[in-house]
Amino acid sequence: MAFQLASFCLGADSYRQPVEVGDVISNPAGSGQDPERLKAEVNDARARLLRECATVDTGAWMEGFRKLPMPRLDRTRIDMEGGVAVSRPQAHFQAMTQVLSMPEAYPVPFSLWLENDLRPLLAREFQASARQAYWVQDALIKTFLKDPGMEIWVRSQRCAIAYACDSNATMSAEELQRAQALAQLIEQRIRRQQWAQLRQ
Repeated sequence: MAFQLASFCLGADSYRQPVEVGDVISNPAGSGQDPERLKAEVNDARARLLRECATVDTGAWMEGFRKLPMPRLDRTRIDMEGGVAVSRPQAHFQAMTQVLSMPEAYPVPFSLWLENDLRPLLAREFQASARQAYWVQDALIKTFLKDPGMEIWVRSQRCAIAYACDSNATMSAEELQRAQALAQLIEQRIRRQQWAQLRQ
């Protein structure tokens, strides 16, 4: 988690400038939303993350990480990055099975799997909307990680960077029911170790 936070904070300067209504309107996630409310949510999320960054010496952290031998840098986390699924699919699959076998032991790699593997899978196999996919991600974090801090981190990053915040997460009763069914299905696949059905 420390490495993930340090990585984000290295690029945090790009999030110091508050977003304006025009930024929200021009972003696909802002389509059809109340731009003033969404603008406030994005700026609040950015401020929350920047406050976290202000509590650490990011440069010192990263220098410390660089001095560690590669295994300590967590090969599993590295192999869960999005591009690895294409460049080294076998390494990515092995890391994925390790992470999904014990999500609580790998909270950051699990969150990477939710974003980089599960979201494309939900869109392709089930035609899930972005809102439904995000709902499924949050439900699985609650189920497997039981860590409110991780859930807040994921939701804050999503809002600050992708403009996917609470105000544009509203779904109809039918959409919500579908998202709940998908979360249950993915949970079953994880618990039954149906790894091939969980690849992106």
